[in-house]
Amino acid sequence: MTGFLLVALTPWILCIALWPARPILSRSLTPAATVFVVPVLALVTAFAVASSAAAVGAVLVSQPVPWLRVLGAFVLAVLVWRLCRVVLHGARVFSSARAAAAFTRMRSSVSDVVVIDDDVPDAFASPSAGGVVMVTSALIEALDEQQVAAVVAHERAHLRFRHHFWIQSAEVSAEMNPLLRSLAVIVRRAAERQADEFAALGDRQVVLEAIARVALLHSAHRRMSATDLPGGSGGDIVERVRALAGPVPPPQKRSVVLVIALFVVALSVVSVGLFDVVQDVVSPEWGEPPTSVFR
Repeated sequence: MTGFLLVALTPWILCIALWPARPILSRSLTPAATVFVVPVLALVTAFAVASSAAAVGAVLVSQPVPWLRVLGAFVLAVLVWRLCRVVLHGARVFSSARAAAAFTRMRSSVSDVVVIDDDVPDAFASPSAGGVVMVTSALIEALDEQQVAAVVAHERAHLRFRHHFWIQSAEVSAEMNPLLRSLAVIVRRAAERQADEFAALGDRQVVLEAIARVALLHSAHRRMSATDLPGGSGGDIVERVRALAGPVPPPQKRSVVLVIALFVVALSVVSVGLFDVVQDVVSPEWGEPPTSVFR
């Protein structure tokens, strides 16, 4: 029993350990590495914790002691509830994608930029139909030509690096396990920073000015209309402006990625072992008795 409990607790311990490790992750990973590495880390951690819950719940339900069965049923019910949250999140994302598809149909054959006649100063990207960047007429009127080009380059970076996929991977992990919500926030901020750096390959100062200008426009519009705007105001604006005012991020240290990769592999091995316990309890192989860690 002791060995099983140690293995089952390992994902939870590592998951909780990620909370104080957030600043270390932010400092040790470049924005480009964060966008890819952290969602993978979040997904594997969420899967490992779910494996632990499934194994513990299955083992407890299989015991003859009534109160252990009740406890096991409760653990499994919580797991099913979190899975339902994941499904509901997927439904919301699908609904948003269908709404965005209406804009993608406006895309011409010569440009991936669609101008929307709207008094809300905004710009956003949709991966539908090969990717399209939407810019409102209000934003074009408020910015000069170079700043508009910087905003478009920023949004194109979201499409180029598939930020929508990686962000949603982190969001799914957070829906499965709320303890991972902070990792989803890190990924969103890193996606904005990577898009900023991509746009800044042209002119760093112009991108800085464009971000600051868009943030001010959004702030003014919120005060007038009490709405919450997405798009160019994403992430921590002060952090993004400070980063652009500084040097280009240095290359990613491979040693950091290697340590995280080992962490991911270890969690994956634990997950496989825990799901094997579930299989032994639910559907033991021919001639094999159901697993019981209390024997």
